[in-house]
Amino acid sequence: MIELKNVTKKFGQLEAVHNLSLCLEKGKITMFIGPSGCGKTTTLKMINRLIEPDEGDILVNGESIFTQEPVALRRSIGYVIQDVGLFPHYSVFDNIALVPRLLKWDEKRIQTRVDELLDLVTLNASYGKKYPLQLSGGEQQRVGLARALAADPDILLMDEPFGAIDPINRSKLQDSFLEIQETIQKTIIFVTHDINEAITLGDRIAIMNAGHLVQYDEPNEILQNPKDDFVEHLLGADRNLKALSLEKIRDYLDEDAYLTVAPGTNPEQIKQKLRTANRKLALAVDENGILQGRYNLEPSSTQADGEKLSYDGQPVVMSRNNNLIEALSMMLETGENQLPVVTSKGKLRGVIKLTQIFAKVEAAKAEKNI
Repeated sequence: MIELKNVTKKFGQLEAVHNLSLCLEKGKITMFIGPSGCGKTTTLKMINRLIEPDEGDILVNGESIFTQEPVALRRSIGYVIQDVGLFPHYSVFDNIALVPRLLKWDEKRIQTRVDELLDLVTLNASYGKKYPLQLSGGEQQRVGLARALAADPDILLMDEPFGAIDPINRSKLQDSFLEIQETIQKTIIFVTHDINEAITLGDRIAIMNAGHLVQYDEPNEILQNPKDDFVEHLLGADRNLKALSLEKIRDYLDEDAYLTVAPGTNPEQIKQKLRTANRKLALAVDENGILQGRYNLEPSSTQADGEKLSYDGQPVVMSRNNNLIEALSMMLETGENQLPVVTSKGKLRGVIKLTQIFAKVEAAKAEKNI
């Protein structure tokens, strides 16, 4: 999709990027990471010609970007930055509609597109009338992503987009971002300074230092075989644990460990169903598949039959794109040994069980002999 061929950029005597050659896969997320001044943001900005290289060429689908008019090129590529850059005097709707209007789309088409994108980034249509200052940082970042996707570009450039977000909301944004990518399948180049973010989000990681490409590969390969001491230091001492964080919950879903019931089902009926099925967990799901609550069948010394049915109307849940380490951490915090897994819109997809995580940990230990 994107090929950089012997690209070099200098600022005076400083060589920011040195003879960089790299192929970025279509429909994948490529993470650029390295210390400040390593050339990662400069590389990103050369792809949409915000910065012009001194040497080399950059091709998109085999065609040099230098055959295109720079403004037209930038309008064809989505761009998201850390401070979002929303126009404060524009409504959310007008911010998202900006590029389609520059491209002369008709207003009916724009309205449909904005509604689609607000739904995609899990903001309802009412947000269209709000202004950036009325939004939280996470909401502003979602609007920034929607604006970058407005004209449906094939390529999306993201320069530390979640860097200014607090850790809790940052994790939520990362999960939502991966779920959105499953739908849109864009070619994404994402700059970060956070190795955990690179491992969590990236299909491939490009590690840079002093303008040079040090290692470029899939996260698991980099974790297993760091090229040199610089990469090993960047990964940190816990790289074996980071390798486990590559395992997504979506690949370990159990759909047989529980029953589903309609909201409002008689508790005695639920107890009987659980006993008959030899299950301890029932999940209340509405007609749209949205999780509404959780029933647990537990031992009781006060009940005549020795069991009681507890109900939680706001159960702790995990996202499909959370990893096994995050699931284990949540189980230790809540005392649960299985947690419901839902989409960003609350749709039930299954459960993740503690026994599955332990099995994976033991397998990883055996493989690495640790």
